[in-house]
Amino acid sequence: MNDNVTIIKDIYDNIEAVIKEYEINLSGKKNTFKILIDLVSKIPDFRKTFLVKYKLSDIILASLILIMKDEFKSFVHAATYLEVFKEEFQKYGLFIDGNTPSHDTIRRVFMLLDAQNLKETIIDNVNTVFQKIVEIYKENNKKELCSIDGKEFKGSGRNKYTNNPRRNINVLNYYNVSRSICLSSLVLDDKEGEVIAGQTMLQKFNLSNVIITADALHCQRRTCEIIKNKKGNYVFTVKRNQENLYNEIIAKMSKEKHKIKHVDFNNCEYDILNLTTSYAGEDFPGQASYVKMVSHKREKQPTDKITELYFITSLKDTDAIVQSIDNRWKIENDFHKEKDYSFSEDNYIFTDKNAIRVMATMNNIVYAFFVLSSRFIPGSTPSLVRIRFKKNPIEVLEEIAPLLRRKEFNQLLKTNLKGRKK
Repeated sequence: MNDNVTIIKDIYDNIEAVIKEYEINLSGKKNTFKILIDLVSKIPDFRKTFLVKYKLSDIILASLILIMKDEFKSFVHAATYLEVFKEEFQKYGLFIDGNTPSHDTIRRVFMLLDAQNLKETIIDNVNTVFQKIVEIYKENNKKELCSIDGKEFKGSGRNKYTNNPRRNINVLNYYNVSRSICLSSLVLDDKEGEVIAGQTMLQKFNLSNVIITADALHCQRRTCEIIKNKKGNYVFTVKRNQENLYNEIIAKMSKEKHKIKHVDFNNCEYDILNLTTSYAGEDFPGQASYVKMVSHKREKQPTDKITELYFITSLKDTDAIVQSIDNRWKIENDFHKEKDYSFSEDNYIFTDKNAIRVMATMNNIVYAFFVLSSRFIPGSTPSLVRIRFKKNPIEVLEEIAPLLRRKEFNQLLKTNLKGRKK
């Protein structure tokens, strides 16, 4: 395999090309925070008008700002912070009468707010920016990598010594690795419901020219069938508890050693066996290859063994297979790491399902802001953006606000167009 061959689309490369070609520079575009206020103001207010004391948009934006500052540790802490630093928020048009919401008010908003409306208002707009860039740079030979991936909210349960013990709540995410954006989060009643939820989630998205990865839990015939019916491809981990498929892969690869392609990539060894169209095996829809991967990334750590994993995939292209498996770990290293450490997601003590979904969606929004900022603001790096978010998130938001509405972004492209044919 040629390490320079990139089969998986990386929106970051396209962003850099767009910035250069269209001479996009967001520096100096200040006083645009109102764009965010206008956007969030479109979210329907579920409250009775005569009982409303605080604008819904104020509470939502203030919550997002607190997440960026790593100050949303609980509803009580959020309310206390807003009260102590209310002048800071008033300066940007939030809570202009000087009153700030109590922790009960913030909690009720999280319990009743429609997370779908929140996602559509902001995350879908960010994704529109990425889609516009994808359309400008048509790369028919490249595929987008997406993943369905469950994540536990560790502070959402109640321990066995309470009156109402309950396990932690899981959130299933649909994450576009190529765009570094989480497009959907669904709260689950239990881990067992993740498979059906994943299948339902996949049916809502266009999977043409997309590769789906997931852990072994989602290695199901029905899931593979859905992906193939929607013109997508899959790469699924297979574990020992999937006894029939696991043993079938080992036996088939052992029997046809002479047909195996061996690839070394990013400190991992891959053995790939392309299957014939007539091969039935365990009869997974679209099955095209079996893969064995041996990772040497942790072999220098004395407590870690060499990792050996098996996969089933609908792909035959060696580069696409290897890069899909390798890039899947970006979810743990980037998306999960940011949510756990930068946004302290594991420290939230929420037990209400809707509040958890709203919190997960808000964290997805902040992560999208993080991605936009680290790529579009000149001289930025992820580490610098993280520091700027905590120090002065509104300053950062003002710089990227023109990207958050289709009209403003299209105008940026039009204004800076350098004779490019449409």
